[in-house]
Amino acid sequence: LKVPNLHQIMYEVDDTKEYWEYYHFEWKDYSIVILMIMSTIAIGFQTSYFSDEKYSLRGMAHANRTLGVFPLSFSIFNGFFSAISLLGIPSDVYKYGTSHTSVVFAYILVIPVTAIHILPIFYNLNIISIYEYLEMRFNKRVRILGSTIFLAQSCVYMAVVATAPGVALRKVTGINEVFSSIILLSVCIFYATLGGLKAIAWSDTFHGFLVIGSLMSMIVIGISKNPAETWDRIVNSDRIDFFNFDLDLTVKYTFWTQSIGGFFRWMTYYGFGQVLVQRYLSSRTLKAARLALGLSLIGIILLTVLSSIVGLLMYAYFWRCDPIVSGRISQNNELLPYYLIKSMSPIPGFPGLFMCAIFSASLSTLSSVLNSAAICMVVDFILPIYPEMSEEKSVVMVKTITVVFGLIYACMIIVLGNLKSLANSAFGFFGMMEGSVLGLFILGIFIPWANSTGALVGGLCSLITILTIGFGTIINASNEQPSETTKTMSTAGCNYTTILPPSWTEVESFVLFKLSYMWYGALSSSIAVIIGFIVSLLRKPKNPRTLNPDLMCRCLVRLSKCLPNVVRKPLQFPIGRDWEEPVQIEDPLKDKFVTPISHRKGSNIKIIHTDKENDYIAKQNRFQDFN
Repeated sequence: LKVPNLHQIMYEVDDTKEYWEYYHFEWKDYSIVILMIMSTIAIGFQTSYFSDEKYSLRGMAHANRTLGVFPLSFSIFNGFFSAISLLGIPSDVYKYGTSHTSVVFAYILVIPVTAIHILPIFYNLNIISIYEYLEMRFNKRVRILGSTIFLAQSCVYMAVVATAPGVALRKVTGINEVFSSIILLSVCIFYATLGGLKAIAWSDTFHGFLVIGSLMSMIVIGISKNPAETWDRIVNSDRIDFFNFDLDLTVKYTFWTQSIGGFFRWMTYYGFGQVLVQRYLSSRTLKAARLALGLSLIGIILLTVLSSIVGLLMYAYFWRCDPIVSGRISQNNELLPYYLIKSMSPIPGFPGLFMCAIFSASLSTLSSVLNSAAICMVVDFILPIYPEMSEEKSVVMVKTITVVFGLIYACMIIVLGNLKSLANSAFGFFGMMEGSVLGLFILGIFIPWANSTGALVGGLCSLITILTIGFGTIINASNEQPSETTKTMSTAGCNYTTILPPSWTEVESFVLFKLSYMWYGALSSSIAVIIGFIVSLLRKPKNPRTLNPDLMCRCLVRLSKCLPNVVRKPLQFPIGRDWEEPVQIEDPLKDKFVTPISHRKGSNIKIIHTDKENDYIAKQNRFQDFN
């Protein structure tokens, strides 16, 4: 096959069918990808061999609080930036313009709110699963609801994440995407099982450098030969649209969807996501965790901006021969790999390097969610049934469930392998499922009158409503022309026949079925909070004075103490005035300690040992002190 020179490839669209369909990796590309995978496995081996964290449940979940700021910050922002983002953001900027980048305003709000108001609560509680908080604040049923939603959401989300590199690899190697995705998942299971969170964090650091380096290299190569012409094409297009203030909620990307809708979406992930809260709790100190979270903001914004620039460069390259409209590619997910092969394949090893970036982004997200899902399954469902399970058995159980979940994700890959838009599909499912959990935590942390009944009813109503809207949107999309309009795309420069877009039947559908997926998180969390609060008021609201103040937002607790008495009395403030911390009481018959569910100072508490082993009952004000 005759390969054009670098200048011709980069600035003249040579759309010969053979070049795209018959291009394959060279040995240099394969060597780079294999080296990356082997390095990732080596990190897992090294962490497993030289650390003791793998021998305890907290070590698997929190690395025994030994992580420093550097690996923690990389792990936070690289866990966010999956292969979905790496493939999805450039293609979305290519199609819809730079209004997508308005999401950085959401990040700028989410990170400080998390660091100041949310992080101290979870860090001081030192819980393994964040859904333990829901039981402390409400009851066990609410905890099970939250954990179940997370586990269900992770199955669908991770299947899409694992499919992303397979789609890209198929276009440059011809390897089936399901096969390559399962291989990737197997590597992920291997090193996540070996070293726990510590191995994942250090692997994320390695992968983060690969992703940033690949994006920067692509940008430098994309503008180096003819920057003036590239800039003119971008400026003269209609894609420079940072502040689109359209109030239409059905438009996919506007300033409002990205900043307001994005705030609720990413608050779910950064503030109340099991994956990232585990990382916060692995820090040595609360101050270090806050610093790492702040530094991760720089990485998040950097990756978003770099990906958006790549999207603009793709438009500058395809400005007269759009591969989507012309039918050269069938899915949005193929746009970036297509651009990579068309413009940069003559550079030795570069396609392999960028495939490493896609694989790295997927590995970071997959390993994180696998670890978190296994931890939640053990802590929220298995240990409550078998409370006497030893530490060693708990660790074995976590590793076993990690493998089982990996197999489940592999099955989901087969089912969801042909989704047309990775970002749409993944973030849509993410918003549908996790917005309800966000509502539960808002009720618990910021609304002191919310009770367990209100939280349970609000969460279920929110979940049912948003799933109805979400699946209605999927059905609507298959029967009606999409409501969002893409930017101008030209095929005037194509040297082959353009495939006309399919005709659509005009069907009037329910307005909520046209809602942008970016609003799912805001809508579902609002439903949970509003219904939960109303039901709580109707069903004997919680007395804020009896609440544990450690479970509430500190600013709200301080405010409740500063209000005048005329305001505090009807609101039953200050929060936590009648709360007294439980004490551990030694059982005279067993060398164990028991924490009564509630107690008041001055009460005489006696532990009664019944015939059932480890069944203890705390009786208050009925027996004299056994001492």
